[in-house]
Amino acid sequence: MPQAISLHLGLNAVDANVYRGWSGPLRGCENDARAMQAITAAQGFTSRLLLGADATRTNLLAAMKRKRPCHSVCISFTLPASASSCSARGGRR
Repeated sequence: MPQAISLHLGLNAVDANVYRGWSGPLRGCENDARAMQAITAAQGFTSRLLLGADATRTNLLAAMKRKRPCHSVCISFTLPASASSCSARGGRR
């Protein structure tokens, strides 16, 4: 039977080597991911939570490749705001 699934990633910091020395330290991003997981769980979603060092590209792709029939998907990604406007090479978009 199809189900609703969700994936939530939260980063309270980023790699300073990638973002020109800026590590983006925050406390709220991981909490936001937990809150999104609670919201989707209340709506019947089966969810996965990836925080901090576990919120890697490899883990994200692995979670997305799981073969499950589903009728709804929710993905939330919370990170320090300036990191979202930077490319993987550390430059501004």
